[in-house]
Amino acid sequence: MKKIIIANWKMYLSTREAVLLAGKYNDLKSPHSVILAPSFTALSGVEKTIRGNGLKLCAQNIFWAEYGAYTGEIAGLDIKQIGCEYVILGHSERRKYAKEDYETINKKIKVAIKAKLTPVLCIGENLRERRSGHAWKVLESQLKTGLKAIDKKNIIIAYEPIWAIGTGNAEDPVDADKMHAHIKKYVGKSTPVLYGGSVNNKNFNAFLTQKNIDGLLVGGASTRYEEFKEIIT
Repeated sequence: MKKIIIANWKMYLSTREAVLLAGKYNDLKSPHSVILAPSFTALSGVEKTIRGNGLKLCAQNIFWAEYGAYTGEIAGLDIKQIGCEYVILGHSERRKYAKEDYETINKKIKVAIKAKLTPVLCIGENLRERRSGHAWKVLESQLKTGLKAIDKKNIIIAYEPIWAIGTGNAEDPVDADKMHAHIKKYVGKSTPVLYGGSVNNKNFNAFLTQKNIDGLLVGGASTRYEEFKEIIT
């Protein structure tokens, strides 16, 4: 079954490094839908590099307004014109460092859909919430607010437990699958739900073979050519 695999390069690579890495992936044949998410400055160069080769382009964020007096922000319509088809919204790092809440994320999703972008909505609980047994309540609240007045058929969900991101401690694949099943009951079976959080070339297959996991959102491992090559091929 064809899976969706998104490479979130975060702020790991310079523009030149991102373009060079994208060029390497151009030569690979993958049974999955592979989407690259470089930083804003690299979007144009990466788009030119992968054009016509089956790889898709994704932005890491957009602003919640279409246009206006918002110095330093990026409009959804602008990244659409560059060639993006997807945009990651609500990543835990944005929620932590930029203090984004799900009311703001909801606005961004609406702007993304209007710009004909597919939003990748990130949700996830922290370690305290997991240990207290409230993980699903947290996710349900995030989904309820983030998806208010949104057609769930127009989005992708990325479940990324905060405690697993960048720690090397990935969620147990069977437990992750159970959480994905809960999410699918809320958003519907037709909405893809991806797993993210310390995915690497050692554990990716254990996630991809689970019934309810439709793909992966890969962080640091996606910036290492040989490692990501194993994941997508």
